[in-house]
Amino acid sequence: MVEPLPNELIDHVLENLYSDKATLKKCASVGKAWVRASQRGLFETIVLNGSYPSSTRGSVKTKLAWLIANEKPYLASYFRLLKVVDFYPNHPSSKEAAPWAAQVIQRLTEVNHILLEHCDEDIVPEFPLLREALYNIFDFPSVTRVTIRSCNYRKFVDLASLLSHAINLKALTVDNVRCLSTTSDFIPNLPPRSIKLDQFAASTGIEYLTPWFQQES
Repeated sequence: MVEPLPNELIDHVLENLYSDKATLKKCASVGKAWVRASQRGLFETIVLNGSYPSSTRGSVKTKLAWLIANEKPYLASYFRLLKVVDFYPNHPSSKEAAPWAAQVIQRLTEVNHILLEHCDEDIVPEFPLLREALYNIFDFPSVTRVTIRSCNYRKFVDLASLLSHAINLKALTVDNVRCLSTTSDFIPNLPPRSIKLDQFAASTGIEYLTPWFQQES
């Protein structure tokens, strides 16, 4: 009889395969001891898409969200990267997707990197359930990295109010982000709560983010 491999060794082997999803899927079928260790690599990233909940691509994400919330809530602890993409306040699909996206976010417990991409203008005020879920997860001690890419905000205060919740933030990337109103009147009213960045990369937005981060909280 062949002795089973120790769980610690299985975990170590599979951790080195996290970039090879096809192999991880095969490993998940090897045996019971391999299933959850493989799932940690397969479910590192979750993408919540606001524009295509009725398409094939979107329905897969909706199904995954349903699995997390109902059948397999333990999967929520495996996700490390949360991507929230293509949410637009006047888009019917975004309005449909926002409530289930909020429910999924509420289930996540170990996310360390949040990426917002192609989220336009009034996503924060227009989707209150999603707003509260994002505020709560930005508060997590585990969240140390935030990437905001190709997003437009009506007011700088909307962006600042979100970032001010990430008090453990260490790395911030801002790429192609615009605020339609960036007057300094908004900045003193919302200090960054002692956020101390180790990495800050910005292609746009540095002119208003830099003085905001330099404020005393």
